[in-house]
Amino acid sequence: MEMVNGFPRRARIDLYTKEELAFRELTLRVEELGAHPLLTDVVVLLGEAQNKLADWIELQDESRPTTAASDTANAPAESGVEK
Repeated sequence: MEMVNGFPRRARIDLYTKEELAFRELTLRVEELGAHPLLTDVVVLLGEAQNKLADWIELQDESRPTTAASDTANAPAESGVEK
């Protein structure tokens, strides 16, 4: 799990990808529908899917080649995953 300033990246909404934000928005919309065991199942499954997506995003981040500290200051991020 990727950590940013001591917190998991996936716990920081400001670091979500647009796809992670879509899961969050959908979860909020389902929760607005009301209370029902089936809706609770939907929210749980959406959370599991969002975590799988975060696993994949962080795997992509780990597979990026590392560069020297002096090179990273001006280098654009190129992970194939929009942030």
